[in-house]
Amino acid sequence: MTSSVWGMPLSFCVRLISGATGRAVVSTGQTLTAPCLGFIAVQRCPMEGLEDPRHALRGLNGRLRAFLEHVAQLQQANGRLQEQITERGHGNVLTGRHWSSRERNVEELRAQINRTLMENAKLVLTSDNMKSSIAQMQSRCEVEEKLQKRIEQQVLGLRQRKADIELANSLLKKQLTSSEQELQTMQEEQERELFLLQQQAAVESDAVLAQAAAWEDGRGMELPRISTQREYSGPAPGTPGSAAHPNPAPGSRPASQTHTRKDKGSPNGDAPPQVRQGNKTLQEARAELTEVRKRWHSLQVEMESLHALLRDLSHSVHDLEVELEGVRDGLSVQRQQHSQLLNTKMKLEREIATYRRLLEHEEGRTEKIDKVIKQWEGSFFKGNPKLRKKSVSLRFDLHMAVADEGCGQTSQDSLPDVENVA
Repeated sequence: MTSSVWGMPLSFCVRLISGATGRAVVSTGQTLTAPCLGFIAVQRCPMEGLEDPRHALRGLNGRLRAFLEHVAQLQQANGRLQEQITERGHGNVLTGRHWSSRERNVEELRAQINRTLMENAKLVLTSDNMKSSIAQMQSRCEVEEKLQKRIEQQVLGLRQRKADIELANSLLKKQLTSSEQELQTMQEEQERELFLLQQQAAVESDAVLAQAAAWEDGRGMELPRISTQREYSGPAPGTPGSAAHPNPAPGSRPASQTHTRKDKGSPNGDAPPQVRQGNKTLQEARAELTEVRKRWHSLQVEMESLHALLRDLSHSVHDLEVELEGVRDGLSVQRQQHSQLLNTKMKLEREIATYRRLLEHEEGRTEKIDKVIKQWEGSFFKGNPKLRKKSVSLRFDLHMAVADEGCGQTSQDSLPDVENVA
């Protein structure tokens, strides 16, 4: 059975001899403890033979000596490190740092970071609310603008209708004026004709009454007799009347005289044809006058209805104009509110950006501190696991030193006033 000690094959038994007590034999395959050795004597096993092991033993003793020297150096370095750690601990105790103030600063910094985060969240919520209200105001403004355009179109249509109605009203007024003039001329003509017919009827009635009175007094018999004598005496021999009536009978009368006597001799008979014609014309004129008056009244009623419609349209146009003015005022107020909300949103976004920049700066600084600490721990405590327990206090000291250095920079990077920025 073979084993290796520092890369050398051993097929023999090893006898360890101490410098103070004597000899100790270790069989092949056991572990060598270097600190208690002085020198090593090697004997061959009886089964291997009796070869001289001095040459191999010299190399082994040299290797053990170098290993022991290296171990002694490590012990000395460990002692020095322990002394340094002790001195550093005593130095930290002797300086008498007040960790309470540093802890208070750390707590204040943490509280400030928490407040900053809460304010950032509140500002984000406020910004979202502002965005939603701005979107609502924009939609409402669009609706109001559409309503304004619709009302303006209605106002234009009503104005056009008003102009048409005024034009129709002016035409109706002209027609009414011309109709009144025609009616007045017709009334004057009818009155003139009626007056002439009345005069003619009065003259004819006077003649009829005079003839009737003459018949009653007996003068009417003389007048026909005189006329009969004139007829008997007749016209000249060359006239057509003498040939027509050469010898009339004594009691006979001409047909014309008979008809005239019948027409003029009956005072209670029918009226003359001219009177009847005049009465008929008068009735027709009166009927036409009544019709014209009815038409005039209907035109007046239509004019009044058109005037009422015009007044209603004027009132509606006025109401629409007032409503349009109100809508315009509302739109101007909404535009002002929208501009104010937009300015507030921009201010809040600038403030949020400032907070984020400060937070990113703090996070970057803490990341740098952590990197430096990790590098220092990796370089200083490498191969010394017992010293890692002391790294917590050293890390805290380093954090406090960086915090002290960053206080001035934090005061310089303080948040600007929103109102002053605006």
